[in-house]
Amino acid sequence: MKSVAMRRPEQALSNATCREILQKHHEGVLALIDTDGQPYAVPLSYWYHDNTLYFHGAPQGHKMSAVAANPQGSFCVIDRADIHAVEFTTYFKSVIAFGPLTVVRDVAEIKMLMQSFGNHYLPQHEHTVEAFVDQYLNEVAVFYLKIETLTGKQASGVLKEEKLHAAAQMM
Repeated sequence: MKSVAMRRPEQALSNATCREILQKHHEGVLALIDTDGQPYAVPLSYWYHDNTLYFHGAPQGHKMSAVAANPQGSFCVIDRADIHAVEFTTYFKSVIAFGPLTVVRDVAEIKMLMQSFGNHYLPQHEHTVEAFVDQYLNEVAVFYLKIETLTGKQASGVLKEEKLHAAAQMM
């Protein structure tokens, strides 16, 4: 996996921390280039598994046209965004994943991925998930971003907070 050099490397998150953030959250923003060459960013729920981000949605529309026109994308997840007015800044942690997008065409694979997606979010409702997937299987598209580059950054204020917290724990 490629990494991105940061101007302020002390603010970079480790790959392990980036993956933890992707594992923890359920939504982010997918950035694409649409059929007119314009940037297009769309909020989506996702499921992260094995260095891959899985998405679903309607099989037609702006998003799927953009994926077909240019199958490269980036996906941003914000872990933290606390405004600190006194310092005129935001304490943030975020992750961006880059990679190629692939639309799943095999119906059996779509069904398996949709059931995995549903069971991930609703583990106590497997039967409901299965019935829902069966009902809407022909009305859904599944696609994924295979992560080639993963980068994460945190605000310098977050670093200060973490150092203070660690020092307080030692006392």
